[in-house]
Amino acid sequence: MSLVYTDAFGPQTLTVSNALHVYDTSPIITPPVVEDSGLTVDSSGYISIYGSYFGTSAGQVLICTNSSGTCNQAPGIQAALSAQYGYWSNTQVNALITVGPSASAGTYYAQAIASTDASGNTFLAAPQQAQGNQSNYAAVAVAATPASLSAVSYGLTTLTPCTAGTIGINYDVVYQVNDAAGNPVAVAGLVPFEKASAAAGTAADGSTISTLGYDYMPGALGTTDASGRFHDNPFGFCYPQPATLTLTQWIAFQNSSGGYNNVRMNSNTFVLTGPNQGSVSNGVDVPKQ
Repeated sequence: MSLVYTDAFGPQTLTVSNALHVYDTSPIITPPVVEDSGLTVDSSGYISIYGSYFGTSAGQVLICTNSSGTCNQAPGIQAALSAQYGYWSNTQVNALITVGPSASAGTYYAQAIASTDASGNTFLAAPQQAQGNQSNYAAVAVAATPASLSAVSYGLTTLTPCTAGTIGINYDVVYQVNDAAGNPVAVAGLVPFEKASAAAGTAADGSTISTLGYDYMPGALGTTDASGRFHDNPFGFCYPQPATLTLTQWIAFQNSSGGYNNVRMNSNTFVLTGPNQGSVSNGVDVPKQ
C-alpha cells in the first residue's frame, strides 16, 4: 500500500508491504446439494445446501436452468425458506423445493443469495471488487413423475413371518418405480403411500372375516433406494385359522399440491393354509405360489 503526503521537502511517498488484505466473503456452496426425499416432477421436498459465508440473516434460494452467469430461474420450480423445516445459517441452508406438474425433468442448479455477509453487514455495490451476495451454483436433479410400478422380485420374507399360533404367509415384494414411458425413476428417498380396503373373506369354520381398511399412510413401504426400488414387506396375511381373504391395495406418491398420484391398484388374494404356508397374489405381477 502506498500513501502520498507532503512535508517541508515536498511530496513524499510512503510504501508499506502487506499492510492491507481484502477478503472475498461471497457465499460459497460446497457440492453436493442433499435432497432429503428425492425430487420428481409434481412433488415437493427439502434440499440442504452446505458451504460458507451465507450470512447471518435469511436470504434467498434460486433454482436455475444455468450453471454460470446470471440465474435463469427454472419455470415451475419454487424454493421456500418459510416452510416448516426451512433454515438459514452462515454454513447451511434448508429450503422446501416445489416442482409443479408443468416443470420438466432434468438437472437444475441451486444458488444462494445472501442478504448479509458473515459478519452481519449488508452487501454494498462496489466496482472492481469481487465480493458479492450471489453464490456459485450446485446441481439439483429432478426426475420424471412416478406413473407405474413393476414387481422385480418376490418371495417368502424372513423379516416378518407370521407369529407362532397363527396361520398364513408373508412375502417380500420388491417394486420398481417407473415413469409414464415405463423407464425406471432412479431416485433415492421417494416415499410411497399405501391405502387398503377392508380385508374380507371366509375362515375355515365358515365364519365371515372383515377387517378395517386404512387411508393413505407413509412408512409401511419404506423409501426407494438409488435405483428407485422399494419393499412391500410384509405382503400377506396372518389369521388364527385357515382362511381365504381379498382386499384392494393402492400405492401412490404425494404430489406438489398435497394430494396423491396413484401408481398401482392391486387386487390381493391371500390363501392361508398353515403356519407360514399358503399363497399370495396381487392380481398383476405377483402370482399365487
